[in-house]
Amino acid sequence: MMFHRSLSASHPGPQRLRALRALLAAGLVLCLALFVHAAQAQDDPPGRVGRLSEINGQVWLLTADGDEWVSAVRNQPVTTGDRLATEAGARAEVQVGSTTLRVDASSEVEVARLDDEHFSLMLHSGSAAARLRDAADAGEFELNTDAGRFRALRAGRYRFDRTGNASHLTVYDGQAVYEGQNSALTVNPGQHAEFWIDANNVAQYAMSGPYNDPFAAWVNERDRAVVTQLPAYQYVSPEMTGAEDLDRYGNWEQSPEYGVLWAPTAVAVDWAPYRTGHWAWVRPWGWTWVDDAPWGFAPFHYGRWVRYRDRWCWAPGQRVARPVYAPALVAWVGGPNVSVSVRVGGPSVGWFPLAPREVYVPSYRVSPRYVQNINITHVRNVTVINNVYRNPNTQRDYANRRYPDALTVVPPSVMTGRQPVAPAASRWRDSPQAREIANRPPPTVIAPPVTAPAVVAR
Repeated sequence: MMFHRSLSASHPGPQRLRALRALLAAGLVLCLALFVHAAQAQDDPPGRVGRLSEINGQVWLLTADGDEWVSAVRNQPVTTGDRLATEAGARAEVQVGSTTLRVDASSEVEVARLDDEHFSLMLHSGSAAARLRDAADAGEFELNTDAGRFRALRAGRYRFDRTGNASHLTVYDGQAVYEGQNSALTVNPGQHAEFWIDANNVAQYAMSGPYNDPFAAWVNERDRAVVTQLPAYQYVSPEMTGAEDLDRYGNWEQSPEYGVLWAPTAVAVDWAPYRTGHWAWVRPWGWTWVDDAPWGFAPFHYGRWVRYRDRWCWAPGQRVARPVYAPALVAWVGGPNVSVSVRVGGPSVGWFPLAPREVYVPSYRVSPRYVQNINITHVRNVTVINNVYRNPNTQRDYANRRYPDALTVVPPSVMTGRQPVAPAASRWRDSPQAREIANRPPPTVIAPPVTAPAVVAR
């Protein structure tokens, strides 16, 4: 009886039924919106990428969509699916924000996953060392071998080796755990553990002291050179890949209009951003700038460039904890009736750096939220970002377009062939094609509808 009364008392009347239906409908709309947003977000590329920051000797790179190993160069972006191999006597260093990975000679390592939540590696052979700056870095990092998985439990310095059928973990600072076949072991500071599978398919391990070899000495030397409290970190996050090189190669100053600015201390008189380097096709972003300068990563994948006091200065914009990586923050030259797609048979292609408060619209597939996040350091007005994202033709005036030295023009073959831009731009400067591009009205798009070339020279 009480159950019957309770059920009757809870039965809704007509008004409550209508309200309940409206609430359910709103819930369905919200769920659908969340589903659509999640589907859009899945199409977004990662907000961070690795950078080849140091190369000693011959280092090879095999990209996820490549079919042959190519010689690696400094500032080459590294992402999911890429593999690095070092020859005898060679070493390499990769930065991902404040995380540093060092690879010894005669080693091969694969980036199994690199996105906003994970940095996962596969060590096929040889040795690698990782320096994890904070707890967040440690929680996102793992390294695998055929013998099992190694996870960092704390910030610190770690070394991993794969020799024969055994895998090794050395913990210099921090704490890590090995997870293998029906087994797990925590390794503490100052310990070195060797793991292998015996003839009975049983996991075995042995403990000893840390390695003391040339690779360990090189890693210690590189770690001692790391300064954790740099002047640059007042203005940009340590998670901005390449930020630690800025103080060594440039100076900071405050400007009334643009805020803090950074300028390189040693460049040629006719130097301009996005000219001394080459273009490379890097999935999923597409055309990506690879600069030649040792400092040439952060200023070309974050922030904007401005002409200030008769020199080019980089404006990092608002400081955020983890800025979103961009392949190249440039505007491509073209008019209303001109296609700016890069074609091998086309006459020429030109670009210039975006200035502060100018919206970057990716040419690759992204969600509106991604466009907002990649521009938020410089364009705080979300309405402006959304308007330009939906209709790039609404933005017609570009601050840097007025400077003749800002524009770089080359034949498309220079871009598709990964050739050095500066020599070609110098030769092409007085050509009819370059003059024609220079005399066009301001471009009406921010990023070209560029597709991958049929064959990319490697």
